[in-house]
Parts: sequence; structure tokens; C-alpha cells
Amino acid sequence: KMWGALMARALVPFGVLVCMPDYRNFPGVTVGEMVLDVDYATQWVLNNCREFGGDPKRVVLVGQSAGAHLGSCVVMRKALMELNPKTSSSSKTTAPKPSYHLSTTYKNKDLRGFIPISGPYNLVSLRGHLHNHGLDQNVLLAMFGNELELHSPYHLFQRCLESLDSVDTKKEERGEEEEDGRRRVQVPDGLLPPMCIIHGTDDKTAPCQGAIEFASTLREGGVNVTTRYYPGWSHTDPIIEAPMEGDHTLHRDVYNFVKFWTTRQYHSHPTIVTDSVVFDNHDNKKDDDDDDSISIRQIEDMKEMALMVPFDEREKICGRLCPPFLVSIGRFFNPF
Repeated sequence: KMWGALMARALVPFGVLVCMPDYRNFPGVTVGEMVLDVDYATQWVLNNCREFGGDPKRVVLVGQSAGAHLGSCVVMRKALMELNPKTSSSSKTTAPKPSYHLSTTYKNKDLRGFIPISGPYNLVSLRGHLHNHGLDQNVLLAMFGNELELHSPYHLFQRCLESLDSVDTKKEERGEEEEDGRRRVQVPDGLLPPMCIIHGTDDKTAPCQGAIEFASTLREGGVNVTTRYYPGWSHTDPIIEAPMEGDHTLHRDVYNFVKFWTTRQYHSHPTIVTDSVVFDNHDNKKDDDDDDSISIRQIEDMKEMALMVPFDEREKICGRLCPPFLVSIGRFFNPF
């Protein structure tokens, strides 16, 4: 829980409630059961965070490495369930549940956003890389219950697109034809939460190219995705080495997206997000003589924004935790 503790140490002083659930590990369980653990934990947070001062309507899911992978599996499987409501119904029936079924009741629209960090997203293409990196292929298959595609976020999203493409009604509304005549299928708004994929460009454990390709696939499918690629950073630099040195680049990005996604302003106006700019298309349906007035909604927006002050690395709590030479030694021996 070290990286979660470092993140909480940086975010709690700025008004963020941080919950750090864990999940069971292999060989005690397979990845399928780990996904269920993350899903149950998310439901628990939505049900109980108010008791700790949180707001169940302003929850953002964050995961790093395996947590990014498991969280991605959860939101993709939730999307599949919404696209296939009859087969995914939780009502008592003798028919077997689909392989992607989750028993929790929340939907992706109940999450204000999802931030996967340094995650593996295409497990099929990564199989050889992980083997060469020390994770034997036989162990990998055992860990995944011989079902790599079922637990591969990239392939789960492809299944979402296939589910949409198989619907015969209103096909024209769901996709557009490309120049080569192929139809581009896009997911409906709210099927997946807005996402910010974060990755170090020098990640040897889960290469950055996989994150780039996953983000590109999601964008082509109509998902609201932003990316942050940290030049020269490894698999663990964002969560351990950098914070130890007092560099809170990751924590600042996480905080800014939490602040952006959880304010009413984001949900009141259509918003386009790019990697560097936010364009807010405000509703212009108002009387001409009201151009200079401030609505009650705008006042509430400003109050919410004011409650979350800007992230400031100069705060004492964000200072360096150990001498630079110790961090350098740690980087040298870090297997990731």
C-alpha cells in the first residue's frame, strides 16, 4: 500500500478522501477473482464513503499497474453488462450468466472518472514481453485462468464495439462511415466514465506503446480519453521515486482531474478535453439582456471549485522524503 499511502499523503491535505482497498493475489485466486474484489470494493466505497466525509456522487477510480488493469476490466465489463441487459440481468434465472457478469449494482455513470496508471491493457500482445520480463507464460496462463482475452481491457472494449455493431436498429445513429467504406462504431455517452491514461515513456514492465494504442482505440470508439505521458519515467517513477524526491507530477495530475470531473460545471456543460487544453462549451440559451448576469448554477459551480484549492507542491507535506542518492540506489535495484 506504499504508493497509495504516498498519494493519500499528498491529496488528503487538499480535501480529497482517499480509499485504498486491496485485492487477493495469485496463487490464492486467479485474475477473475481479483476483478471481483475491485468491483466489490468500488461498490463498498459508493455505499459507505459518506460515513467518512466523502460524496458518493463524486467518486473517481484510480489504479496503478495491476490496479490499472483490474480497474479497466471492471469498467469494461460494466459496459458490456449495460450493452447486454437481458443476458446480464441479476434476476433469478436458470440461464448461465455471461463470462463478464458482475453482481454489483452500480453503473459506470456512477463514477465521475477513471485514472489508470502504468497499466497493461492488451494482455494477448504482452504475453511474450511479460515472459521475457520474468513472468513465465505457463504461470501467466494459470494466473488468468487460461482466459487472457476475457481479462484483457483492449479485447473487452472490442467486445463492447461488437455488441454495438450487432444491433440492427438505428445503426446509422451509432456509427459513421470512414472514407474506405467501413463503419466506425462509437459507444454512447456515459457507457464508460471519462478516463485519463497516465504512463511513463521508459516503462519496461508495461511498455508505454500499449497505453498509447489503448488510448487511441478508446478515442476511435468515442470514449472521452485524455493522456499524460511522462518523459523518461519508469513503471514506478510516478508513484514512488518521484514523490520520494518531492516531485508530485502524478499527484497534481490526479488531483486536477478529480477536481475537474467532480465539479458540477463539468456535468452541466458539454466539455471537450485534450491533452493540454479544456474547451468549455457553455449553454448560450439565455436572453440577450442577461449576458452579464451570473446564474445560481454558476455561483454553485464557483463554490465547488473554491472548496478544492489548487494543488501546491510547496506545502510542507509534499516535501522530499529521503536524500536523492538513496532514491538513485533504489532506482538501480528496482526490478520494475
